[in-house]
Amino acid sequence: MKKALFFIMLLYCSFIQSAAQLSSIKGKVISNDVGESWVNLNLENTNWATATDSAGNFSLDSIVPGQYKLSASHLNYEPYAKEITLRSGESLTVNIDLSAFAKSGTLKDVVISGTMKAVNRLESPVPVEVYTPAYFKKSNAQHIRCVTEHQWGKATAQLQYLQYG
Repeated sequence: MKKALFFIMLLYCSFIQSAAQLSSIKGKVISNDVGESWVNLNLENTNWATATDSAGNFSLDSIVPGQYKLSASHLNYEPYAKEITLRSGESLTVNIDLSAFAKSGTLKDVVISGTMKAVNRLESPVPVEVYTPAYFKKSNAQHIRCVTEHQWGKATAQLQYLQYG
């Protein structure tokens, strides 16, 4: 009985100790001094990922200490990556300025279809919707999901084609 109790206490202590060693990353993504919403952030080759809120803030918690590459992606910007090192129990603050990574050109038409491959609109065997930049401005959509939910309720749509000019 004493051995079983000792074993349980040993397991409990090792669990508490390992949980205390996890790290976290927090920060803000900006462009031209304004917080960027819907920026996807992830630690490459891991399952840790998040997106910024409407003010550009993000947080990744319960991360095992080590060396990682933090990546940020957004439709309007070239990919961003930064090598980081997390120490045990550390809360690292990483602020990202995407101003220098802005894509040149503007978003052209967005084609949404039910097929699983890119198609020419005129050759498509299924109906294809085409959204122009004017539609996005008129609907004040911040994310492609807003447009698809507005157009088809909660139906899902496969985004097939995004082209920058």
